[in-house]
Amino acid sequence: DYQQTIEGYQFKELQGDSEGLFTEEDQTVTYIYEDKMFDVKKAVYFNNKELAITVARGDELTYETRLTSLLEKKSPQVSYKQFVITIDVDSNLENIRNLKLVTETGDVAGKLTHNTGTNQIIGEINPSIGQENNIRLAYQGDVKQTVQVGNVIKAKAVVTGEYSDGKKPLPKTSNEVSSVVGEGTVIINEIPSALSFGEIIFEPGSKKIVNPSVAGKLEVKDTRVTGNGQWSINAKMKKKLTSKKGEILEKALRYSTKGVEKVLNENTQVVYTNQESSATGIYDVTKTWGAQVKADGVKLYLESNATVYSGDYEGEITWEIIPDQP
Repeated sequence: DYQQTIEGYQFKELQGDSEGLFTEEDQTVTYIYEDKMFDVKKAVYFNNKELAITVARGDELTYETRLTSLLEKKSPQVSYKQFVITIDVDSNLENIRNLKLVTETGDVAGKLTHNTGTNQIIGEINPSIGQENNIRLAYQGDVKQTVQVGNVIKAKAVVTGEYSDGKKPLPKTSNEVSSVVGEGTVIINEIPSALSFGEIIFEPGSKKIVNPSVAGKLEVKDTRVTGNGQWSINAKMKKKLTSKKGEILEKALRYSTKGVEKVLNENTQVVYTNQESSATGIYDVTKTWGAQVKADGVKLYLESNATVYSGDYEGEITWEIIPDQP
């Protein structure tokens, strides 16, 4: 048996008969090996690490290519001598950013560039990186707002190179990942984590605080192909403004839209309606809030006949999005 153990290679098949008698005729026996020096896999995710199988316009996608070494550490070191990872960026993506080429421990693994002329991402692995290291290449991109429903966004990686000890694996292509562009959705992308009216000294007469400080924003993301920009926001008090002692401020929180104010209570009601489209599909509702008396936004009223106890009050607002039909 002339089958050999060769680093980086795995026996695949035998061509010819390795057993028998010697004859005057020439006999050829071929042992075929395939290189097994690394594997390369590609994946595409949303920001929450969910696989991006169906996407919508404006979605932010994260692409990862993982080169997994199948070789052991050597002494003296054997390294990636001339390794290059090449990726053709799909034309349905834009704003390519956050390019990373790192080892499994997060150390920089080489040079990474995006050639906008050819729309290729090229990663050159540092020749000082040992052959035993796993390599990760990652980047982000946005689905174009102009992309057509049904389009398929594809990506794969090609790895070429040789090792410092002369091993030359064949070029290897990763699996191809595909994301289908769907009809899209409208969602509340972010809600304020806090609204604060600060310390208030209650005095006789009606008092209105019109400019609370806002932590975060009320943001809507609309990736629908039809009806983009047509939606409404509902709000209700999940918990009324309540002190630590249990006292409640009734009818204190209100939402103003174009001068019309609605008392926020336990009943769900429309507080904001939008009919204008956006090129990005992102709408920051809090940008419409202001300090003027008739400006939009959440306001606090303390009526002259209100029963107010001293203390810290907290409440909770529930927001929901209602997609209007075009």
